[in-house]
This record gives sequence, structure tokens and C-alpha cells, in this order.
Amino acid sequence: MPTTPLPPDYHRRPAHLEDAASLADLLTAVDAAEGLEEVLGPEGARRELSYPGLDLERDTLVAVTPDGNIRGFAFLWLHPTGHPTRAILWMEAHPGHLPLEPFLMDWAEARARQGLEQALPAARRLRQHVEEHRARRRRAIEEAGYLHARTFVEMWRRIDQDLPAEPSPSPGVEIVPWAPSLVEGARLAANESFALHWDSLPLEPEEWQQRVCADPFFRPDLSRLAVSGGKVVALCLASVDAEQNARRGVAEVWVERVGTILSHQRHGLASALVGEVLRAAADAGFTRAGLGVDQESTSNATALYERLGFAATRRTLAYAKDLG
Repeated sequence: MPTTPLPPDYHRRPAHLEDAASLADLLTAVDAAEGLEEVLGPEGARRELSYPGLDLERDTLVAVTPDGNIRGFAFLWLHPTGHPTRAILWMEAHPGHLPLEPFLMDWAEARARQGLEQALPAARRLRQHVEEHRARRRRAIEEAGYLHARTFVEMWRRIDQDLPAEPSPSPGVEIVPWAPSLVEGARLAANESFALHWDSLPLEPEEWQQRVCADPFFRPDLSRLAVSGGKVVALCLASVDAEQNARRGVAEVWVERVGTILSHQRHGLASALVGEVLRAAADAGFTRAGLGVDQESTSNATALYERLGFAATRRTLAYAKDLG
């Protein structure tokens, strides 16, 4: 149980799928006050509420005023689902209800300790992300005992002009569209590619199906794979938040899960795949592409994307708290 009490005049309960519109309204209010990396609409909020492995009754909490308005929320994802060794927190409080933040963070820590009690002490860690420019929120996180662990850079470029030149494929490697027959190969390639990435965990087949293939934002028609000898050796996937695009009057695509297995690295496959995804997105009418990259990546991915015409727009900091 959290040690920080819920402030007066609120009551708490788990989140429900029916809260999606209210959560979207809350995020819009936070964005207006502090600026968020992403502002979900009702369908985007429903996607988060439906995320595989998230137990709404156990791992979510909303703080509600007497008139029924949600003014704060906290979601806790435990990974892996079966035998968790880490927990990731997403929380926000309405700008007019910031005294909720200590309670929400304390609740999440108590729940994380409970969920990670079977993990090795050295592996028990609670993590949350916050945009670099949100100084007030960063101070609150640091005062709660979190330490800055990593920095992620958001990068964007226009794709309705000056796309990267189409490179010659590596000998014996073919770049192909996403296909159902390559789903398992893509999972294995992703697991191997990201094995040395910071705080990355492999996905089992069911998790890959739920979190990638069945993701309502996933665009298999825009995604590309590199195949050699029938084996997937690199991947670059695309996703689209159509609801946000419509709300903002933009045509943006998100590039993600760009990875190459060790034996095929340093052959230009990542550049080739990203270029193919950008061309497919441009042909589909999209005008702008974004991606997120670990600033401390050992592969120097930031420089790669800069060569492909992407420019950094903002940074998000990963904070971690060891629970021992």
C-alpha cells in the first residue's frame, strides 16, 4: 500500500476502457500546460488501456473528483508478463491537480515492489519517462528518488521531397514488404538486433503477435524487411496514429524497430530499409516521418539518421529507481 495518502476530495479506482475519452481530455490539458511528446486521442488512450499484459484492475489507478472527472492516472507495466524483472510507469496529473503526483508515484512504487518481489534484488527497477523541457516534473521525479538513466532523441524529416537515394542492396540480401510468412523471422531478428540495447527484453511469439502484429497503429503495408537465404536479417517497421493525424491536420508516419542482426551489421541495411519505408510512406501520401533513438546508442544511430535527413526536435529522459 502507498504511504502517501490520496489528497482529500478525490476517490481512487482502477481505469476502465470507458475512460479513454476522459484520459485523452486530461492529456490535452497537460499538453497545453507543459507540452507532451505525444497527445493521445480517445482511440489512442483505448489502445494503451488494452495493451497486452496490462491488468486494469491491478495495475492502473485513476484519481476522480466528486463530480466524476478524472484528474490523475497511473499505469504500471510489468515486464516480462510471466516473470517480471522491471516495471515501467506512465502517470500524469491535471495541471490544476498537481498535489496528486506524489500519491500516484508512491502507489506505483508500492505496486512495483509487489509485482517484482520474485525478481532478483539487483533487477528490481521502476522506470518512467519525461520530456526534457518539463523542468517541474523532472524535479518532482528526482525528489522521489529517481535518477536520470538514459536520454532518447525524437527526430523528424519531411518525406514529400529530397528522399534518400535508393542504395544498391547488399549481395544476397533482398528488401521485401512485411508478410505473414515472415512474422516469426522478424521477431527473431528483432530480439537479436536489440539484445544489447539498453533495458531491452526479448519478446516471445505471443507477445510479438499482440504488441506488434495486432497493434492498431502498425502499418504492415509500409514496413520492410531484409531477407538473406530465407532468413530475416534486418527490419524497419512503421506505425501511424491516424486519430492524431486527423486531429492535427498532418500526415505523419512513425519509423520504429529499426534493427540488424550482428552478422549483417555495417552493410548499410538500416539505411536501405529506412529509405524504403520513407518511400513507401511518401507514395501513400504521408509528408513527414519521425522516430526515436537512444542518444547513447553504441551503434551511433543518431548520426545514421542525421545522414538520412532527420533532425532532432526534442529529448525525453528515462528515469529509474532501484527498488532493491
